[in-house]
Amino acid sequence: MFFELYAVRGDSMTPSFQPGDRLLASPGAYGHGPPARGDAVIVDSPGAPGERYLKRIVGLPGEEVRLSEGYLLIDGEHLVEPYLAGLPAALGLEEKVWELAHDEIFVMGDN
Repeated sequence: MFFELYAVRGDSMTPSFQPGDRLLASPGAYGHGPPARGDAVIVDSPGAPGERYLKRIVGLPGEEVRLSEGYLLIDGEHLVEPYLAGLPAALGLEEKVWELAHDEIFVMGDN
């Protein structure tokens, strides 16, 4: 197994990761088991080839992910997010719902 070195840019994962933090990540880490809710992952940008983002898995295959009144709900249950370290939930976002297919995961930044 090999690792790649990444540098955190921006504050989308604050408070868990700060700009300038360095990470070692293994591209094959999920070859030994399925992704788990709460895992921090590096994902390819859907709109910018070659660009990658550090995000957190919040929704798993087949689940309904809903932002409602500032709360993140998974299949109707409020998701407790201890990694936010007291930051408010998704403040000011309009209500949105995503139905995940059997081969999709849903990721968000901590901030």
